[in-house]
Amino acid sequence: MIQIDMGTVLMSFVMGNTICAAVMTSLWLVNRGRYAGLGFWLADFIVQFLAVVLAALRGIVPVPIAIAFGTPMVVVGAVLLYQGLERYTGKTSSQWHNYFLLAGLTTVQAYFTRVRPSPFARSIGFELAMLAIFSQCAWLMLRRVDPGMRRNTRLVGAIFGVYCLISLLRIYIYIWPFRRARTFSPPVSRKCWGLCANSRYLWRSHSAWS
Repeated sequence: MIQIDMGTVLMSFVMGNTICAAVMTSLWLVNRGRYAGLGFWLADFIVQFLAVVLAALRGIVPVPIAIAFGTPMVVVGAVLLYQGLERYTGKTSSQWHNYFLLAGLTTVQAYFTRVRPSPFARSIGFELAMLAIFSQCAWLMLRRVDPGMRRNTRLVGAIFGVYCLISLLRIYIYIWPFRRARTFSPPVSRKCWGLCANSRYLWRSHSAWS
């Protein structure tokens, strides 16, 4: 049995988010007048940081509140990142579909927290929402940008494509009987995915700074 302390996972996530938010703040202070969209990227990092802090405070903050607000905050941050990328590339568009997505996710999280508690249903809803946002980011970076910019955005688009594959893999594991395999117990698998999420966040930070 693999022993991974959840407190260690959360602490590493909080520390990683703190460093990324601090670096993004410094970049925004220096370059906010040169590049469009930096303010949205900074807002994304701040919201992500607050979501992680909320998750770390479970037990102090009531668990239903931490779940109902923390998970949608992560998706809000992803939407802000997408809006920043649109402004950076000059390809702004309506965000009503993403607002409806956020409303739907919040409803799903509340229902499967208070009415019919189901961690797996909440996780699937979260991954579907992140898949929707990441796929938009990948399409923007790979196809929607002007041909002259694609040389600079191709790598970022590829990274978002990898995020989409990760979300699909997680959904597959949640809905397939493999999730009941004895290799990892559910608590351990959630901890491992927490470490993967931390790495995914750091990679997204790197792509924003590149």
